[in-house]
Amino acid sequence: MKLIGVSEQFLVLLGRENNDQIHRHYDIQLQIPTSSMIINGKRTTDQVLIDSNVKHITSFADGDMLSFLIHPESRIGQNIRRHYFKSDRIATAHLPGLVEQIKVIYESMADLNRLKRVTHTILDRFIIDTSDLQQLDDRVTDMLNCIHSADLAHLQLADVLNSVHLSKSRLTHLFKNEMKISVMRYMTWTRLFRAAQSLVFSNASITATAHQFGFADASHFSRVFKESFGYCPKRLVQEKKTTVSFMF
Repeated sequence: MKLIGVSEQFLVLLGRENNDQIHRHYDIQLQIPTSSMIINGKRTTDQVLIDSNVKHITSFADGDMLSFLIHPESRIGQNIRRHYFKSDRIATAHLPGLVEQIKVIYESMADLNRLKRVTHTILDRFIIDTSDLQQLDDRVTDMLNCIHSADLAHLQLADVLNSVHLSKSRLTHLFKNEMKISVMRYMTWTRLFRAAQSLVFSNASITATAHQFGFADASHFSRVFKESFGYCPKRLVQEKKTTVSFMF
């Protein structure tokens, strides 16, 4: 599969790929087959949503697939988790017309604005009313703002905690309670998405990118990146010249 889009909330890939090994990713996966796919031994033509860290095997009978890898703690991720994973951590949806829209994506590779618009339209169909999503505690919002505005190469946990006047233990508990993820894990996830953007939109090497976003070395960065996305940074760099990529 090839990367066609990247943002701080999700990555988008398009193409054909078989993975007959049991695997899991930190991201939430939305898989939209153009024909049929086999998930954990069961064939389906429906769209499949897989929650974070759920073991699965995916293979395809024929056709391509549009795949979203979504930050679990993003607003999109929270919405999907709340509305689709109530009884099962692998859910299906049956929304008509998506195959035709994927065909439009192929036709729009030379028109970035149209490509962006169609991709957003597809993802928006899976988003339920967001009015009931819980508003974050102001102190958690301050911590998020600190992370998002910081130089990630040098950002330390202490910097984030010191941005709010509350004890370390209370802050870490508050953040995890609100975000369902530790502060450190959120920082790592933010680094990964920023690094993915940099690899797509700049000519920086994998080693330079690793250091730029606070990873010890290229090996550590590559390992964490693949664990999170199931996609190697090296492959991203190799394919970006033939992949239409854009920021959402």
